[in-house]
Amino acid sequence: MIRLDRPRGASAPLIPTSRLQRAWRAFGLLMPVLLGLSACAPTPVPPPSRPPSPPPAPQPSAPSPQAAAPSARKPAEPETEQQWRRTLAEHIVAANRERVFDGRPPNPLKAVVVLELTVGADGRLLRATVMRAPDHARNLGAEAVRTAQAASPLPPPPRMLASRGAVRFTETWLFRDDNRFQIRTLALPQLLE
Repeated sequence: MIRLDRPRGASAPLIPTSRLQRAWRAFGLLMPVLLGLSACAPTPVPPPSRPPSPPPAPQPSAPSPQAAAPSARKPAEPETEQQWRRTLAEHIVAANRERVFDGRPPNPLKAVVVLELTVGADGRLLRATVMRAPDHARNLGAEAVRTAQAASPLPPPPRMLASRGAVRFTETWLFRDDNRFQIRTLALPQLLE
């Protein structure tokens, strides 16, 4: 039950007692801390991937024509978002090899372009939007979009990411003075000189 005291004078409004005032003050001081802690929820860590099981022992039967032909090994499907993003960046670089520079990014870079990419569950690039491009090199935003489009279809995202049909994320293109680029996911640390 909340008890209110009436100050001296009948027309004055009711005010909370000092105990209630202290409780509200403490609540007001603790609320930002509680809100801050609730926003710091730990990010889920994907479970460690299991090592692949050894292949079954070969049967001593006659080899079929398909077994006699050399098999092309399909690379393992990425299981985590980081693995997929790395695979995706490698795919974009491979599709645009003549536009990519090797080595560490220079300091300063000519431009840093950030794209928002939407990739369908089948790997099709559904959308590429420039989120950030410098005023002095706006054309490099369109160039980054062209490099992403040139690499389409992209590696499909892991099933856990594509549960809603498409995955939306950002990727960063680092451009050198000669307009060659690297993708931030694969780039080495920048030169300090």
